[in-house]
Amino acid sequence: MHPSHRKHRHVGRLAAASAALALALGGCIGQSTTPSPPLDGATAPPTYLPLTVKNNSTHTVFVQFTGNSMAVSPASGQITAGKSATFNVTTVSAGRMYLSYDTALSSDAPDGANPHDPDYHTRFDKVEISYTHGAGGNANLTAVDFYAIPLVLETSIQSTTIDHLTFAAGQTGTALKTALSGAVAAGQTAPVVNTASGAFARILSPVKAPASYAKFDTFVATLTTPTQFAISGTYFGTPSESYDYTGSMTGDVITLTNAAQTHTITIKRSTLDYSATDLVAHNGIYTCDAPFIVDGAAHDVAGNDIYAAVYRDLVAGFNLGFVRAGVTNTSSAWWTEPAFPTQNAPASAYYNAYAQQVATVYPGAYGFPFSDRYRQVLASLGGMIDGVTVTVLDDDTAPASYTPTGNINPQSGTGPTFNMSLTTSDNNFNNTTFTFDTQTYQGGTNVNFPTTPTPFTAPNTSAVIGSIPTQEGLNIYSLVVRGYKYRILANVKNNTIEWASIAGGGNATWSGGVLYVGGLN
Repeated sequence: MHPSHRKHRHVGRLAAASAALALALGGCIGQSTTPSPPLDGATAPPTYLPLTVKNNSTHTVFVQFTGNSMAVSPASGQITAGKSATFNVTTVSAGRMYLSYDTALSSDAPDGANPHDPDYHTRFDKVEISYTHGAGGNANLTAVDFYAIPLVLETSIQSTTIDHLTFAAGQTGTALKTALSGAVAAGQTAPVVNTASGAFARILSPVKAPASYAKFDTFVATLTTPTQFAISGTYFGTPSESYDYTGSMTGDVITLTNAAQTHTITIKRSTLDYSATDLVAHNGIYTCDAPFIVDGAAHDVAGNDIYAAVYRDLVAGFNLGFVRAGVTNTSSAWWTEPAFPTQNAPASAYYNAYAQQVATVYPGAYGFPFSDRYRQVLASLGGMIDGVTVTVLDDDTAPASYTPTGNINPQSGTGPTFNMSLTTSDNNFNNTTFTFDTQTYQGGTNVNFPTTPTPFTAPNTSAVIGSIPTQEGLNIYSLVVRGYKYRILANVKNNTIEWASIAGGGNATWSGGVLYVGGLN
């Protein structure tokens, strides 16, 4: 029986981003942990988040919520083809919404990789969700363990789509099944599980069926001297910490030491190599979850600390094909480079072929545990988000195209202006440049749009842009921070800003004409 895989996507980033930090434009820092107050004359917001499941498939879909501290009404349901149902989510911690075809699941922990599990032959998939009313949360699609059912995950504010996670344009579930079968190693049988009637149920990933996919063993053995590693970045904990570890593979271990030479991280080659029987202590490139050693003591990514962030970056680099033999592998250059090299790649190029196909065909889903280290696959449920929709598709149906429309990067406007406060957990954000609208800004500064300095200062962790122009309707501004692309949205009706938020990740709170943004990479 395969162990249940834990997807530690929160390492060093989202753990410190449960609420946007409020930065007053006069330079004072506070923290906002409550939802924005209703507009004048509006009724109080509901005490739950409505999650609607649209069954656009030809199957009957059974829905079942699981999780800690769960308060969802109803907690399960049955939706016939062409119909919808809404579930009111108040609290669900580390939870999942399971969706199964034609048969209700028999437990709240179905194991799609265990032939002895009573739900093994049932076709089911899941949406991961963590939400607390008043504090927000996140939701995501995942193919980390397996792929089974084509889904669309959308968040919205007053029926305006904010995040939209699904297949690439024109792609379908059938196309993904074909692509994932093509990712299987030569000579191996695709790990396809069928229903009792013989229909497709799911295709297992390298996390659950590592024997079906290419092994990294031979490649890892080539990473001897002069192969070097330089793993650096920022652990966004409380407080944030920068890390800069260097080292190499000597013998059967990768040894990384920080610049001050006060801490050493050791990753044994055996933890990266294939094992047919041990998915916990081995296969660590695919699972991203094998044990490693810090200063002589056993450690793992569940520690969610600076050492886990270093390990995360290293194994993410392996999965994405950034690691090369015989060179210095510098992680700071990875995150803006094309992943999964397929053209003009050196002979030493090696990557997670399953994750590559997910990223190409189903980019709205996790393809390996740290997909969000490279691309946005996580939808925020905080700020003004007032609805979530999950659409179930048939295998041969491509999702409806989605292109946000509105006033793109307005340089001026007839509507009211608003202020935006970006707050990070990075004490060195003042050394970071980012772009908003069509302008480039420096962290740690306080300006009025587009670039007029104000007499106020911003802390090193933050940046403030005031007097941002709007026009009537939906205004969409581009925001790029450390290579990650977001959208800032502000909806204007009758010369009043009804709401403002962020799409593509992070979290936001709208209050008093200020958009407070946090949780950025």
